[in-house]
Amino acid sequence: MKYTAKKATKKWLEGAPDYVLCIYDHPDFADRYTIVFGGKMQEGDGTFAGAWLPALGTSESGHVSGSIEFKAWELGTYRTANYHRQIRWRDLPLGVRLRARYWAEIDMPHDPDEHKKVLKIGAEENSLLDRIGAAA
Repeated sequence: MKYTAKKATKKWLEGAPDYVLCIYDHPDFADRYTIVFGGKMQEGDGTFAGAWLPALGTSESGHVSGSIEFKAWELGTYRTANYHRQIRWRDLPLGVRLRARYWAEIDMPHDPDEHKKVLKIGAEENSLLDRIGAAA
């Protein structure tokens, strides 16, 4: 049977891309936010013992301090230990959300057509950022 990592509830992932599993906030760390990916980004042989789930550590500005890969069982332990640090996707700073999407869809593509989709999304979000900046 193919292993699929469990996602956080809708409350935490409203508006998030479907490949985001969970998000954690560590305010005392330079890489404050940890965003864990699954779905199309899950790697390995498809079993619980052989599944790898990529994650991204970012600062509040969206600067990436590094990427991590959790083994499925390690992610379970991490989630239990950090449950109280969960944060909603929509509560992440815009720069962090954009960085996570860029990293997942441009830097780590699993499908060449994803590039076209993300470039379109990026253009729409840049337009939104321009409008926000002009209104400020």
